[in-house]
Amino acid sequence: MRSDENSRKDLLEQRNYHATPSDESVGKGSDSPEHHKISMTSYYKSPLHKDEGKIRAMSPSDTSDTPNNDFSEHDQIATPDNGSIPVVPAVRILAMEDDYWSVANAYVSEAQSTSVGSSSAVQPPVWQVETDPLCHSKAFPGIFVFLLSLIVFFRMIMCALLIRHRKHGNLQLAQPAVLAVLLLAGSVSIGGCALLLVHTCDYDTEEDDYTTMALNNQAADIFCLLRDPIILTPLTLAGCILLGRVWRIVLLLTPILQVHDDDEDYGQAMCGCLCGGRLGQRLKRHIMTGLTYLADIHGILGHYCRHHFRDAMRTLMGAILCLRGRRDMDHSHHHHHHHNNTSHNCRQRRKMAASIRRKVPVQQLLWLIFVLMIPQLLLQLCNLVVPPMQEHLQVDQQQQTTYVSTTQTSSSAYPHEDAQLQSTMTATNGFTVTVQTEQWECRTNMGSPWPTYLGIFFTIIPYMATAILAWNSAADLPKIFDEANATTRSLKVLMLAVTIIVPPRITIAVTSSNNPDVTVYLTTMLVFALAMPPCWFVVYPKIWKALQEDSRDRVAIRRLLLRKKQPSMRDYSASHDGTTTGHNTTHNNHNNNSNSAKLALTIGKMYEEMGLHSQSLTLFDDALAVWQVDPMRDKKEQVGGFTKDEIDAFSVSDLECVVQLLISKGRVHGTFNVGDKSGPKAAAQAWLDALEIYELAPARSFVKDRSMLFPTFSGLFVFLKGGKIQDDDKSTFEQNLAKKFVRETKLQGDPVHYTRAVAMLCEVKARLGRYKVALESFEILKQIYDPEEHSAGISEAYGTDRSAQAYSQCALWHMQLGQEDKALEACNYVLNEIMFLMDPKNVLNMCEMLLPILRIYVPRGDEKRMRSLFKKYVIDNYEKHFVKHDKTSPCSPVFKPLMLLLDIRHDPSNFKDFEDIVEWLIEEENGVVPDFLDSVYTKLCWSPNTMTAELCLRVAEQLIARHGDVGDTEALILKGLELCQKADKKIKDKNNTVKLPIAHGMNDPVFSELKVLAVTQNIQWLSEEDGHNSTGLASSLGSKLDLKNLPHAYKKNLRSSEGGSSSNLSPLLARTSLVSFATGSKSADSSRGSRGSRGNDVNMTIPDTTNARNVLRSQLSEISLDSKFRSRIESGFDDIDEFAEEDEGESDRLTEKDRKANLASLVEGESKGGDSLSKGKTTPTVPPGATDDPFADDEESPIMF
Repeated sequence: MRSDENSRKDLLEQRNYHATPSDESVGKGSDSPEHHKISMTSYYKSPLHKDEGKIRAMSPSDTSDTPNNDFSEHDQIATPDNGSIPVVPAVRILAMEDDYWSVANAYVSEAQSTSVGSSSAVQPPVWQVETDPLCHSKAFPGIFVFLLSLIVFFRMIMCALLIRHRKHGNLQLAQPAVLAVLLLAGSVSIGGCALLLVHTCDYDTEEDDYTTMALNNQAADIFCLLRDPIILTPLTLAGCILLGRVWRIVLLLTPILQVHDDDEDYGQAMCGCLCGGRLGQRLKRHIMTGLTYLADIHGILGHYCRHHFRDAMRTLMGAILCLRGRRDMDHSHHHHHHHNNTSHNCRQRRKMAASIRRKVPVQQLLWLIFVLMIPQLLLQLCNLVVPPMQEHLQVDQQQQTTYVSTTQTSSSAYPHEDAQLQSTMTATNGFTVTVQTEQWECRTNMGSPWPTYLGIFFTIIPYMATAILAWNSAADLPKIFDEANATTRSLKVLMLAVTIIVPPRITIAVTSSNNPDVTVYLTTMLVFALAMPPCWFVVYPKIWKALQEDSRDRVAIRRLLLRKKQPSMRDYSASHDGTTTGHNTTHNNHNNNSNSAKLALTIGKMYEEMGLHSQSLTLFDDALAVWQVDPMRDKKEQVGGFTKDEIDAFSVSDLECVVQLLISKGRVHGTFNVGDKSGPKAAAQAWLDALEIYELAPARSFVKDRSMLFPTFSGLFVFLKGGKIQDDDKSTFEQNLAKKFVRETKLQGDPVHYTRAVAMLCEVKARLGRYKVALESFEILKQIYDPEEHSAGISEAYGTDRSAQAYSQCALWHMQLGQEDKALEACNYVLNEIMFLMDPKNVLNMCEMLLPILRIYVPRGDEKRMRSLFKKYVIDNYEKHFVKHDKTSPCSPVFKPLMLLLDIRHDPSNFKDFEDIVEWLIEEENGVVPDFLDSVYTKLCWSPNTMTAELCLRVAEQLIARHGDVGDTEALILKGLELCQKADKKIKDKNNTVKLPIAHGMNDPVFSELKVLAVTQNIQWLSEEDGHNSTGLASSLGSKLDLKNLPHAYKKNLRSSEGGSSSNLSPLLARTSLVSFATGSKSADSSRGSRGSRGNDVNMTIPDTTNARNVLRSQLSEISLDSKFRSRIESGFDDIDEFAEEDEGESDRLTEKDRKANLASLVEGESKGGDSLSKGKTTPTVPPGATDDPFADDEESPIMF
């Protein structure tokens, strides 16, 4: 196995063998040298042996363990006068230590004689001493392993608690998966310390001594082989985790720590920098830059690979299929060259500022940890393979020609390499003494144990970098989020342990003293110093807080924000004459407020990503309250919760923080809705407040980075599309919003925001029918936008890549102009060049990218291909990234109706699970999407109500062809007609003029086919053409029954029913008719009964239900209706009593203003109650044509921005 294997075998075989030189060897000449190997036996210390640290000699015939005479400087070995080799008896050497003593045999290792002339000279023999390794004390290994097991068991319990409470809000902020890996890594390294017990000896109970080694040669090699990978690799992993987490904290909190004020004196800033340590700050900056680059390298590599893969595939397909001509190649080259110049110029103008929207997901953190671990992993792989670490016999020799009498011991620098006892034999009369030292160590066949040294170096680097980053970073942040302080305390404990442990360990190695128990103990303490403090300071506090019964899942931000800080160099300012004025309270307050806002934004964003939306809103409100300081604010007019005096007092940083808080608050309200139907309304209100505060603040002219306001434009634009903000017929507000967005982003010079603004302007122009103008603006976008470079930034800022979606929408604009070839070319470009560059996790973006393409290809009969594309890019990604993680997407209600429609259009005769689909489709809510989502997609190109209506049509046709149930057929047709009518109401204006021709092109054919099918099947349907206005079925029938007022509880039920499907048609009409007995009704005077006066001297009349039915039947008889249909309407009369009773309890809370607003909401289609958002305000961005209350209280839906 090794070069010294045979010598080791000889040594082991001759153990306990005591011999003397043979008689034959005495007196031989030079041609008969003889080696006599006599080994040594190690004994446990006997009580009889009290003399320590001495060397004793005894005769070979003395077999007792007690030394009989001292081998001192007066002992000599006589040399015969005749010059022959002396007869040297074997001498046993006894060495005494604290806990054990050893016996060695001295022997003649070499003898030579030479003859010169008549006389002969004899070269003196060389004496050698060999000793075995000293063993651990009897009880040490057992106690040591027990303590290791106890510590590992405790850490495993902590890991289990961490996993169990991983859903706790506090733990979710700390990324519990990474903390669990930190605990496991430390546990492995601590458990691996058992490998330090390499040379543990077996204890012979009969002889009461240690006689043999417990580990054979092969086992010792395995221990040497696994020692570094098991101990050093987990320690390096723990250090990389600590470094990665501190990097994440500093990166997220950089905007909080970098509080800038335009009035700050440069000299004071420099003084503060010098006092804080310029070298430390520079090191932090370089480390942060390097770590950020390493964390982003996977994205860079992915971008590089995708880019070259795309070019390779394009070249291959062009060569094989001849899909790309010379003209296209020249055009692409010109476009690419122009784009590079434009992008470079834009990047030069872009302000490199830290963004509060920066997030570090777990995947990116794990990638950084893996990259930092690569050197150690490669080293340990080489350690295991080429060349392997094995146990070797290290032999050193020293020769002395003078008289020497000493006792020496030595030990290795490695914990398991138990030292060999070194002794010297002394002789006189020309004899030379050779001291041979032998010890076992783990090293490669190449020589020194360099892998161990290099592995220790790789282990130390992450801890040193962590110490630099964590030292004095973010000292005032909450413990729940900031781990820099906890990490700093851990590193202080580590440095203290190193200071105490390393000097004794080095002393043992240098002085060659041997005590294996102490060596293993000190080395293990070093491992503990690396693995234990992070567990106690970082992990344990989080687990304890999660276990507390009274712990809350949110940070007490307000208490933290109002906390006073110690004055620093930044808190002192100079007066106009240059003298120091003392503590600048105003300046310090501005900094504290900015820190408060940015802290709330950062932690609120993390709560938002975890789904804790209410906690995010609470944090934002607490942070906004910091600026509400006017004592007379309750008596003054407020804008967005602030008085005019408070807004005038805003500094630049204050204005930025307030606007960002309001924008983030609106994003949370609008995106997640927080289970409240007023969510979108609150979101729009927050954004309008942000715009108005920005316009009114004097500090606006000093703002350098205007990008903070850009998400507001996009969010309001989405709400305008969803119908939550009402605009005039000419879309004045929307046009002004788009133009201002383009102007602001052009001044900013960032292509990420500028292309989004141009895409918004194109969409507004196209919706107004100005398709050529929209395409001209789109050419500007094409010259700037690069999906590989800009898509991720646009999606991060606005939720979806609206710039990429403009490529799909331009195909619709070409179709409206009759340019079918250009439309199909645009579709192919999106499918071949853009789609695979989009983020697969952004399902909403994928859906809105494909919907215009489906709108073009589905009427052309390409349903099968479109279904395959939609499943590949949308459905599969939704199941992978949303369903598996119990999440949902705003566009998910569209998936099933659209997929079923594509299936039945492609092959109606082989439609799978037909009966189940019929049963599902008949249910009133199935296939009906929220009104907000329907409004957005209707303005995009295709109403989801039209999709479900066409599905009802196709399924009804199959039922008729298969002679299915007539009742199911009628229900499907009526549901389809109702949904088409709802879509038609959004597609046309009040004058019945088509305002959305693209969506009308899909809805009108389906609507016509359903009407024809209803006539052929003798199905009676009351259309909106029967009414005086187009505000719904309730208003249509109400115009003939003369409806004036509704009971409050009745109106709520009517409202929910009207937002549903047509299956509620008959009860809906009947219940609506019953309110004709309210005040002002034509036939109410003879049948109503007064219930007295209600609040504010307003009479609320509850109808007499008995007379109500009679009058309604009389009124219905005047309307030409089918008898069957009439009976269905009258069947809804029976439950009017419960609504009247319910209304009686609620009418007390209604004011006259509420009743008028609710009546307008139902009869005239206006908003439900509330004060005007712009009442008393003078916001320049709000067009004069907008209504007082621009929000419609329709069915709510979560959206993304």
